[in-house]
Amino acid sequence: MVTSQSHYDHYSATLAQLAKQCRILTSLIGNPAFRSYNETSTLVFDDQGNTLKTLTSKFTKDCNMYQLLKAVNNVVSLDKELRELHYHENECTKISLSYNNADVYVLGQASCDRLLQTHIPLVVSFLKTFPRTAGKTLLDTYYDLVTTLLQTLQQLAEAVKQSFDLTVQGQPRNQGLEQNARSCAQKCWDACKALREGPHTNQEAVRMIWQQHILPLVEDAESELTEGLRPDTEVTNAVADEDGWDLSGENIESWPEEKKRLAQTIQRTVGVVVQLFRKLQTPCLQSPIRVSEDSKVWLDELLTRGRAISDQIDATVASLWEGDEMEVVQSKWHQLRQQSVDIAHHVVMVQNLDRRFRKGLEAFVCDHSKPDTDKTEAE
Repeated sequence: MVTSQSHYDHYSATLAQLAKQCRILTSLIGNPAFRSYNETSTLVFDDQGNTLKTLTSKFTKDCNMYQLLKAVNNVVSLDKELRELHYHENECTKISLSYNNADVYVLGQASCDRLLQTHIPLVVSFLKTFPRTAGKTLLDTYYDLVTTLLQTLQQLAEAVKQSFDLTVQGQPRNQGLEQNARSCAQKCWDACKALREGPHTNQEAVRMIWQQHILPLVEDAESELTEGLRPDTEVTNAVADEDGWDLSGENIESWPEEKKRLAQTIQRTVGVVVQLFRKLQTPCLQSPIRVSEDSKVWLDELLTRGRAISDQIDATVASLWEGDEMEVVQSKWHQLRQQSVDIAHHVVMVQNLDRRFRKGLEAFVCDHSKPDTDKTEAE
């Protein structure tokens, strides 16, 4: 009887603490930095168009969370009644059966307790001091991380409650439900880990996105373009399926000379962009920078320009492979070249650039800003 009471108290306390931490985390989203950000942000995180602001308002009102809080209150009330009635034998049997299910007990102890005691407080502590002037990229990064954590906490709370309710009611084990609960718990661990290991500055946030998403994309585009333009190479539909480019098994040797020259020009431009993107990591993303404007704003703009160039490379190469009219392909390439010049201009603004790197950038801007003497060979 003592064991059953201990288990019951432990589980009811776990649910109550989970609900409490969810409410605390929700209320912290109202701190000035996030509140100001949410009022103006147009970011959405689901196909219903919900923003973080609408999520937090729904978080304690939606059916799942409402039922959880209601269940926790019922557990506390039931606990008092059971104490007064000295634990009727049938109630004790139900509670004991619940914790004879080893998976449910381990889930409650390992996933909920350690999650709440170790990880959530770190998140709460971080959010309390979240700086208003952190920088757009850093805010965007943690905006996504926090919304993910809120969603997974809600899913975990509901999954644990459902698993617990079934066993207390004496119903057969539902392996699918228990697996879902464990999956939700793992998602919470992953969300907390992402918050713990996330960037601490706007520069770190920009560098993380640059190294994980932007640079690999332009490098892949360069490799595949080089492979596709290799003499006597017939590009297969397997490559087309991977990138969404319709190559139609076309042999480039059949292209008109004008298109071949344009393709080689695009290839050289993409190669120069890749070199530029690699080289600017050290002076701009790994070392302190000095610029005439706010460095956080400068970094945000660098990331925006980098993303735009990556997208434009995709658009240009796709236009080439898909057989668009020469004027269309040339227009896309001209846009890519101008965007490359613009980002080089942007990097030159850094006052503490290495002299050799600065000269290289200035030469790049000069070469790529010259008027075209040949629409297919402007390099």
